[in-house]
Amino acid sequence: LPALPTAWPDGEFRGLKARGNFVVDAVWRGGKLKSATIKSLSGGDCTVRYKDNVRTFQTRAGIEYNFQ
Repeated sequence: LPALPTAWPDGEFRGLKARGNFVVDAVWRGGKLKSATIKSLSGGDCTVRYKDNVRTFQTRAGIEYNFQ
């Protein structure tokens, strides 16, 4: 996520379908990301962006990747 909605300082979503055949769940509190889970449906490279941080990593189909 490039940004979290300022109107919602606390929130979460589940099952967001992302480019590259990924499914994303995320939770934020006080305007800051608390946790995110990315499930790769078909494997391949995944690029995650949050604020000024960018991370790319290789995934395998059916595996969940957790960020906290």
